[in-house]
Amino acid sequence: MYVHGAYKQRGIGSMFLRRLFAQAAQADLSTLTVVASECSRPLLMCLGFAVVDVEVVERGNVQF
Repeated sequence: MYVHGAYKQRGIGSMFLRRLFAQAAQADLSTLTVVASECSRPLLMCLGFAVVDVEVVERGNVQF
């Protein structure tokens, strides 16, 4: 999921994820897994996700 910079901080990401949570509950799913960027971490942590592992990628001697 990506929210364009012009629309950030308007609750769009939270709304989308809350609807996803509702659909997951209706489907009786007990676990959701996310592979996310560092930018989305605050939102996901606020919504109850926890960091399980951090992946470091190296390209051309640059880690990110």
